[in-house]
Amino acid sequence: MIGFNPSVASCGGFNNMTGSQAAEFIASNSPEEPVLLMSSAVLRAEAMKFLFGFPGKVLYAVKSNPDPAVISCLAEAGISSFDVASLPEIELVRSIAPQATCHFNHPVKASASIRAAYHRHRIRDFVVDSGPELEKVLAHANPLDIVIQLRLKVASGSNTYDFGNKFGLAKYEAISMGKQLASDKIAWGVSFHIGSQCETPAAFREALELCQSVMAAVGGAPKYVNVGGGFPSRAGTGTIPPLEEFFDVIGSTGIRLLLPELLCEPGRGLVWRAGQLITRIVLRNRDRLYLNDGVYGSLGEVDYLGMPLQISAVKQRPSPAARSSQAFSLFGPTCDPFDAIEQKVMLPEDVESGDWLVIDGMGAYSTALGGHFNGFRGAQVVALNS
Repeated sequence: MIGFNPSVASCGGFNNMTGSQAAEFIASNSPEEPVLLMSSAVLRAEAMKFLFGFPGKVLYAVKSNPDPAVISCLAEAGISSFDVASLPEIELVRSIAPQATCHFNHPVKASASIRAAYHRHRIRDFVVDSGPELEKVLAHANPLDIVIQLRLKVASGSNTYDFGNKFGLAKYEAISMGKQLASDKIAWGVSFHIGSQCETPAAFREALELCQSVMAAVGGAPKYVNVGGGFPSRAGTGTIPPLEEFFDVIGSTGIRLLLPELLCEPGRGLVWRAGQLITRIVLRNRDRLYLNDGVYGSLGEVDYLGMPLQISAVKQRPSPAARSSQAFSLFGPTCDPFDAIEQKVMLPEDVESGDWLVIDGMGAYSTALGGHFNGFRGAQVVALNS
């Protein structure tokens, strides 16, 4: 059995975490399985950055970390709107924050999900990026009681994620669809996603200028413009501009272009800082460390993003001697050779089987991506009691 309390649906159930508290948790519980510790203090602080800094409405992108304790804490912190991509995400938010506003922001939705979202869960905002998807939404929801959000294809501001490869309307398509909606007296909005891990605030300016040109060509005013997510976490290479710089660019561009209400839907940018992953060394073999978590669990994005791990070790048997460091290779628990981390990490040379590693900045797209390959489960989200 795992000897600690599972996540709780209360913001007050989290501890305010530091490295020492992660070590205290390990000392008290000796976790055999990987855990993701989340901090309510950090979640509240990050929520405040967006709520008071972004020049519009903030929607949390549930997919980045759908743990009930995280949803509950953000709702208590003042996040009252959510970006949802599936019926299970809608049901999750409704079970925790029943009065919250949900935007069904996946451009491709099953008909049954549209019906359930509209009739059962009172969803009134739907994203589309094609004619067939628009027809599908209008067939299963009252056209005069919803907002159709036209998702535009924009130049990617990310070196890692380019959503334009999969989603987005060309400008001429968006104009044609917008004119159709305006003619039919159907409320509409405009949205885009600049690409996750955007490190260039100016990319938002260019995308907003495209939105304005679509609005001008349609000749009507949309309900809102949704700038999506893409707000970065720690940098892969180089440095990240502060969030305030992104907010300033978006806000000043919105004023200059006389845009309607602005929305954003941060996921990674809101929760990444709040999480610490604890994983145990199952075996040390020379400079190889085999862990109980890996790329099929909580570390699925590490290689893809190319971000240096912020990692430290907690000894099972502390040694008072000075500890020099050396480079180690990390491997996950499965029998798949791809279950390995490409980057080497510097750790004390005396780490051994049974010790723990603590990785900071793992609050987003860690447990959310984990599977059960080979029977190994990803980390359990844990909210520590004060």
